[in-house]
Amino acid sequence: MKKIILLLAIALAFAGCEKDFVEEPVDNTPLKSGNKGNEKITGVDEYGYNWNAHFFKGSFYNAIVGDNLYAFAQWSHTTPYRGVDEEITPADPGDLMYDLWSIAWYLRDVNLLMHWNEALISKEGVYPASLDEWIGSDAWITFKYSGVDANGKSWSQFQKMVAANSDDELIEGVWYNSDGEEIGIFNDWPQLILVQCVNTGEPPFPFSTIPSYKNTERLGFGITKK
Repeated sequence: MKKIILLLAIALAFAGCEKDFVEEPVDNTPLKSGNKGNEKITGVDEYGYNWNAHFFKGSFYNAIVGDNLYAFAQWSHTTPYRGVDEEITPADPGDLMYDLWSIAWYLRDVNLLMHWNEALISKEGVYPASLDEWIGSDAWITFKYSGVDANGKSWSQFQKMVAANSDDELIEGVWYNSDGEEIGIFNDWPQLILVQCVNTGEPPFPFSTIPSYKNTERLGFGITKK
């Protein structure tokens, strides 16, 4: 997801802290493709995406390389990372998207679990023609990052983001609704609002730059409190 590019320049702890996080069913069945467009694609692909079930589980590197948003990049949908560095062919430094690939490679040992809804990305893995279509759509996405720090201690970070509404306003890094109520903070995407961040352990850089946060004015996933 485009968010991950800057999320790292800052680019998901868990059951006890995510009281309003609803897990979607996880389908780990092998990928089954239809006739290249007319039938749904179900199951998990080699990168860890199950577009039909709206979830991803795997290496941060694979989340970037297998993301359809970056299909134009030279390294898009190349060999997935399976724990063996030598299996990966380095991206061309001349590629305009090389920096993103480098960030993904640096964080290849970070585990990532993502869930999103149909308003964000379709069951066919298709993004809107313009990401501004997310605005006012009730789109949402969650990120659950985890790993082990240099001292061998586990860490995790959970994030929840919801689509901004057309009358929401971003002022000095804080999002407000039309009534002037704080509803979240900025986290790289101009169309999405970070409404929750839960840190456990000591997340390393760049995750350490995102503070723990929760705001209840924007409830659920993309639903505005009335």
